[in-house]
Amino acid sequence: MEILLTNPTMTAQEAKDLGIVNRVVPDADLLDAAMALATELANGPPMAQAAVKRLLRQGKAMPVEACFTEEARNVAEPSGTADAREGLASMIERRPPTFSGR
Repeated sequence: MEILLTNPTMTAQEAKDLGIVNRVVPDADLLDAAMALATELANGPPMAQAAVKRLLRQGKAMPVEACFTEEARNVAEPSGTADAREGLASMIERRPPTFSGR
């Protein structure tokens, strides 16, 4: 609350230490780091990513107990999808997964 009300100037490292940002990289590495993260997200499981975003949006207006129920449903629901099978197969075969969004 203090940060929101006082709007202090802080360094990137201070923001990281407070959990406001996930990582800090040198200015010269910023574009490469951003592109690496974008690539990682683009290659990730789209159905699972959509479920995480949906849970975050819905969770703001739900009691904690309801959030647990929704999370369990969102974990179980996609377990039979092609992406779930691909994720498991890629781990067993020790290769990067190729998700299709199905």
